[in-house]
Amino acid sequence: MNNGQRTQFATRLGVIATTVGSAVGLGNIWRFPYEAGVHGGGAFLLIDLFFIFIIGVPVVCAEFIIGRRTGSNIRGAFRSLSPGKAWGWVSYIGITASILILSFYSVVAGWTLEYTIRSISGFGGVTTPEGLHDQFDAYASSDIGPVVWTMIFLAVNYVI
Repeated sequence: MNNGQRTQFATRLGVIATTVGSAVGLGNIWRFPYEAGVHGGGAFLLIDLFFIFIIGVPVVCAEFIIGRRTGSNIRGAFRSLSPGKAWGWVSYIGITASILILSFYSVVAGWTLEYTIRSISGFGGVTTPEGLHDQFDAYASSDIGPVVWTMIFLAVNYVI
């Protein structure tokens, strides 16, 4: 940031990629195959798409409109759009949600980094699904492993 100006997306592709990432989310990628299988495949897919378009798309559009209109963060946007009103406290819900989502994504991303390293190294010779499941359970229930990989993920993001 130079001269007090806020940073902006350099290309439309960056905006589109960020929007798609926000709309799809890790839950749809990570949990979707399981939910689709348990709850009827195609029928679940139709319900999922319905809610993405009915709730997800309007919320993302509203966030873009508010952001462009105010040129501010969430707290400043609520103050700008409703001066003198008690709506400012609602901004803290968005901030809290962002922190909670970051904590969840960071842990899962740490798992993913660790799993990627293990897959490159051949999982220590384990090849059966049961053996791989046991390895993951041992890793996820360990005291230090998930914390270390979560910190590595956060450090890489900080550097980027």
